Amino acid sequence: MPRILHLCLVFMFAIILLSDSHTWASSNHFSEGTELRIYSGPGASRAYVGYIRKTLGEYVGDQYSERTILAQEINSDGWQASTGMLVFPGGAATPYQDALHEIGNPLIRSYVEDGGRYLGICAGAYYACDAVQFETWSLLPRDLKFFSGIGQGPTLEKHYDPSSSKSARAAKIYWVGDGPLQGQSLDVFYFGGGHFINAEIYEGIEVLAYYDIDQVEPKYKSGQKDFPAIVKCKVGSGVAILSAVHFEWTTDEQERKDPYLVSIIEKIENPDNQSKLDDLRCALFVELGLTLKSHDSVLVTADYDLLTTESELCCGLSACVPFLTSILKQWLFSLGECFND
Repeated sequence: MPRILHLCLVFMFAIILLSDSHTWASSNHFSEGTELRIYSGPGASRAYVGYIRKTLGEYVGDQYSERTILAQEINSDGWQASTGMLVFPGGAATPYQDALHEIGNPLIRSYVEDGGRYLGICAGAYYACDAVQFETWSLLPRDLKFFSGIGQGPTLEKHYDPSSSKSARAAKIYWVGDGPLQGQSLDVFYFGGGHFINAEIYEGIEVLAYYDIDQVEPKYKSGQKDFPAIVKCKVGSGVAILSAVHFEWTTDEQERKDPYLVSIIEKIENPDNQSKLDDLRCALFVELGLTLKSHDSVLVTADYDLLTTESELCCGLSACVPFLTSILKQWLFSLGECFND
C-alpha cells in the first residue's frame, strides 16, 4: 500500500511539473508565422539576399518558406502575422535607414518585441545597433537598437573597398554559445563587418562568437580586449541575432576564379572547417527558435537533430498533460475498485 501511494504521488507531481512547464512556455513563445522574409529593398545586396535564401532553404524545416520583402511592404504594415523571421542581409545600412526610418523601423521593432525573430548579417547587424561607427569615429544613430551599444568597424581591414573582393577575409571566430561547436574556432567569410563594443555589459545580450584578436585592426585594440562577432539580443518576447560575419556565404564558379578569393575559399571549404560551418549555421537557427530539417537531412548533424530549445521542449511536454491526466484518473478509479472488492 505505501508503495502504491508513493507511485501515485510521483505521477501527480509529474503532472504538476508539466503544467508549470506549459505556463512557462506559453509566455515565451515565438511568432508562429512560417514565412522567412528577406529584405531586398534599397541597400540590400542581390548576392547576399541569394546566399541567405539558399542557406535557409538547405537548413530549416520544410514548414517554412523563404521570400523577399521590399521596403514599401514593410512600411505598409500587415506583414507581421505571417512572418516567422525578418532577415536583413549584407549590403549598406544607410539606405536601409533612409527607406524605413519613419514608418518601417517602428513596425520592425514592435514585431520583434511581440515575439518575432530578426536576423541581421553584416550591414543588417550594423543596422540593428544603437549607433554605428564605420571607418570614422563619428556616431551614426540607428532606430532598431536591438543591440544597446555601438557597432564599430570594419574590424579586420584598414581600407575597406565595397566594390572589390580585395577587402574580403577568412575571419577566424571562436564559438562560445551552446552546442557541439562550443569552444572551437572556424573560418567564416568576412566583408566589412564590425564588432559589438562592450557587448558583455548590456542586459539581455549574449555573445555567441568572438573574433580572433590577432586579425583585428590595431586601431581598435586600444581599450578593448574582446571583439564580439555574433551576439544574441533578447527583445521583449522576441529575439535578434546579429552576425558581423557572413556565415551564409557560398561560392559560385565566377568567385572561384577570383584571385583574391582563392585562398579564402580554400580555408572555408576545407572539410573540417565546412563541418564546423554546418554546425555554426545549425546553432544560429536553433538560437533563433527555428526548426531544423528532419533527421534524414545530410546537412543536419546528429547532435543538432536532437537539440531542442527549452521552450520547444516545454511545449512538447505540456501537450501531453490532458492525456496523462486522463490516464491517472482511470488508474486511480481502477485502484479504488480493486480496494472495494
